[in-house]
Amino acid sequence: MKTSLLLILLSCSALGLSARAAGTATRYGEMPVSSVAARIKANGDQVTVGTDRIMVAIRLGSPNAVTADGSWLYRNYVMRHGERDAGRPATLVVRFHAGQVSRLTVADDATVVALREMPRQPTQPRLLASAPQQ
Repeated sequence: MKTSLLLILLSCSALGLSARAAGTATRYGEMPVSSVAARIKANGDQVTVGTDRIMVAIRLGSPNAVTADGSWLYRNYVMRHGERDAGRPATLVVRFHAGQVSRLTVADDATVVALREMPRQPTQPRLLASAPQQ
């Protein structure tokens, strides 16, 4: 009886491990990108870190969505992990700081959903003032 119970527990734990490994194999998160080819070659043919926000809009067009933190999302990109990888659908995430690109990544669907559901954080501290009452 004890042997049967032990065998069942070991089988369940092995199946759980396999299921977790399979689940993580399909999720890739975000991968950094050094540059993105411009869709419209306007005053340059790529977007890199440091590119002005207006030039991103000109070169890549309007984003498909904007996250709460102001990042721009562009669908229909492909994420590859090497030359032989056929790739999987991904979204280009363009993050800005002070009006310039601070980070470029491609993200899988699960990561994009998480980014879109993040609550809006204030970008700068707010100073509240009131007039003296008489």
